[in-house]
Amino acid sequence: MAEVAERLGVGYQTIFRMEHGDPSVAVSVYMSALWLFGLDRAVVAAVHPDNDESGKALERARMPKRVGVKKLKGADYDF
Repeated sequence: MAEVAERLGVGYQTIFRMEHGDPSVAVSVYMSALWLFGLDRAVVAAVHPDNDESGKALERARMPKRVGVKKLKGADYDF
């Protein structure tokens, strides 16, 4: 653990707290640890908006049901 702490630039106690799930550890320390172990791309892929099917469904539900162009009164649409 000492080597991991040194490579991340944090103290041994921070790594200990991180391993035990202490919520006071900064997210940046977690991301740095994931980067160190080569797991950072998996996290980025997991939170990418294209992979969020429930978010896409909510966005589709918020969209208007029908979209159309309003015609102006008295406008001549004869080309």
